[in-house]
Amino acid sequence: MSWSDAKDYVDFFSSIAGILALLTFVIGLRWARRTSREGTAKAAYGNYLDKALEYPRYSNKFAWESAQGDDKQRYEWFVSYLLTSSEAILDLYPRDPAWIRTVDSQLGYHLPYLRSDKFWNAEFSMYSEQLKERLCAVTKRQPPKPPR
Repeated sequence: MSWSDAKDYVDFFSSIAGILALLTFVIGLRWARRTSREGTAKAAYGNYLDKALEYPRYSNKFAWESAQGDDKQRYEWFVSYLLTSSEAILDLYPRDPAWIRTVDSQLGYHLPYLRSDKFWNAEFSMYSEQLKERLCAVTKRQPPKPPR
């Protein structure tokens, strides 16, 4: 084997090693991105659950219609926190069936408020398209018509 042949083998194996290093980097980058996304979604949901533990009376079928004053306002802020958390989750996982079921189930606890004209006229338009789609599905309402 000549020096030229040995150099060709070294070049060939160096190229293979470079390609494998690049593939390892790309796979690692994808894994890190997916893990980060999952962590962000779980943190958003976990923060909402912390609020639900802090304010249990607002977390499950609160009598919004008969509430008054500060109590009513706190509940509306609680639901706003849920909607913001849901929006963050759906932004990361817009088609994930497990996350969609989770969001839908949490929205379902707040149907009286989420079906109210107050919510639909004042707040519905502020949320992302993904969340609006879930709100329409859960509340069985059509989105409001845009003003002319």
